Order: sequence, then structure tokens, then C-alpha cells
Amino acid sequence: MPEENEENLEFDASSPDVQIAIAHWRQFRPTMVAELEANGELEEAAIAAATSAFELEQSLSIDLVRRGYDSPTAFVLAHQIAQERFVLLPSEEDMPDLFAYQQAVMEQDFNDELPDSAG
Repeated sequence: MPEENEENLEFDASSPDVQIAIAHWRQFRPTMVAELEANGELEEAAIAAATSAFELEQSLSIDLVRRGYDSPTAFVLAHQIAQERFVLLPSEEDMPDLFAYQQAVMEQDFNDELPDSAG
């Protein structure tokens, strides 16, 4: 089995990050899960979410280090932001229109929510 490194991580249905997405979605977005399952797309969507979160996490982490954060703090902040954007989606009660949520997220400027320095 080839060794995975952080710059070339590939997710599959058994990856913990993918399983976290599926479990969260089952609890908070059951209608979405039912639609994805009916179309045979649940695992594919969860893999895409985990991949997008990982890629955002990497770029945000680098940006935060450039802003003066130490690497562990940058990783934690970047991980939290990325997970909220792609994996830990809001509930169907709180945000029935996921498309509108995703549009708002994509238009949001990350610089607005990140302070310039850690201290």
C-alpha cells in the first residue's frame, strides 16, 4: 500500500473523516441523506466534503501561520473552519436550504473572520 502524505491524501468511504460526515449528516440532515442514498451518492458526497475540508484546512493553516499563529493553533483553527464549511453542516431545521448556505459560505471572505495575530 502506498504511503499517504498530507499533501496527497485520498479519502475513501472507510476514512474516519468521511464516516464523521455521514454520521453528522444522518443526525442533522436526514432528508439530504435519504436523497443522496436514493441516488447512490451518499459516500461520494461525503468523500467530496472530506476532501474539500482537507484542502481548505491546508490553505487556511498556511495563511494563519503567515499571520503569526503557531502551527498547532493554526491547524486547530483551520480544521474547525473547514469542518464547519463542508462536513458539520447545519441542521435541516436551522438551514432548510443548504444551497443558500453553501452560496453564502463560498462568498464569505475568510480574512474577515481571522485575526491578524494570535496574541
